[in-house]
Amino acid sequence: MRTNSFPRFFRHLTATVVLIWSFATALSAQNYTPEYSVRGGVAYYHNRPMRYTDVHTFTILGHGYAKDRFNVYLNGQILAYVDPVFFRLKASDHQPFPGDEPPFEEPYVTTDYFKTSNAVFFRGRKIKNADADSFQDLGDGYARDMFRVFFMGEQMTGVNSDALQTLGQGYAKDIFRVYYFGRRIEGANPDSFKILRDGYAEDTFHTYYRGQRVGD
Repeated sequence: MRTNSFPRFFRHLTATVVLIWSFATALSAQNYTPEYSVRGGVAYYHNRPMRYTDVHTFTILGHGYAKDRFNVYLNGQILAYVDPVFFRLKASDHQPFPGDEPPFEEPYVTTDYFKTSNAVFFRGRKIKNADADSFQDLGDGYARDMFRVFFMGEQMTGVNSDALQTLGQGYAKDIFRVYYFGRRIEGANPDSFKILRDGYAEDTFHTYYRGQRVGD
């Protein structure tokens, strides 16, 4: 009596496919390099050691972000002027496109300055050249004394101390310039500049998003 070998052939074929898939999966897992990792007391980004990280507080946030108690990192690089205490990712209300960075809550600082009778401090570090008698915390990380302007404890250059005003969401302006997180926004008009929402702002001629001109 002739037996049907067709089902047997399919069983062998299925077993072969499963074996190949298992081997490919194992090989892929061996070759996979996570964005961030901590090994031997050192933090790495794609196997490149990251200097000056605090591995005891190093936290991987996803989407290319990580932080420790000192800094926030994006793709292994320190984000300047971003406060790790207040920084957090937030859920997006839209389907992201490839290459999109996830939205995050802006880490505006309002309470990290401390003044004594003869010195000013930012997070326990004395601010060089700050005048304690005239020092004012303006909020959002900005501060000033009679002669100087500061952002998160660092002196800003070329800023009019008397005229500086904070606008919210990390923006500030004086008579001649507009700033975002302590950095000058090139070409922004302080006379007509106003805050919108979610990091957006505008002047008479341009629209800005997180300090960058957009829509041109």
